[in-house]
Amino acid sequence: MALFGYFVDFLCFYLFIQFGLGVFVANLNAFLVGAFINLLLIRRYVFLSSRFSLCHDYVATIAVNGGFIVIGSFALVWIVEAFPVDVYLAKFFISGVTFACNYLVRKVFFNTSA
Repeated sequence: MALFGYFVDFLCFYLFIQFGLGVFVANLNAFLVGAFINLLLIRRYVFLSSRFSLCHDYVATIAVNGGFIVIGSFALVWIVEAFPVDVYLAKFFISGVTFACNYLVRKVFFNTSA
């Protein structure tokens, strides 16, 4: 499930960059879209019993995981500016790290069987 959300995040990032958004803004917006898709899939197929309604779950997910995406976005910009690395390769790496952190937070705080 997370791979599909990851794909949506990456595809949105690619499209936002192609439309001229900066790396930070493109990453943040791609995360919001990917997180919503991921939330729907996780609630449907992984963590079947959530403590919260869908709306509350999304707001809480963004609030809790927002720290990861802000840190990840700054890290992404730093990597792209400090090293001769392709922006999409850097995005691939940073997204993997932030999605793993988001999964752990969801497993611990949002799942009733945790």
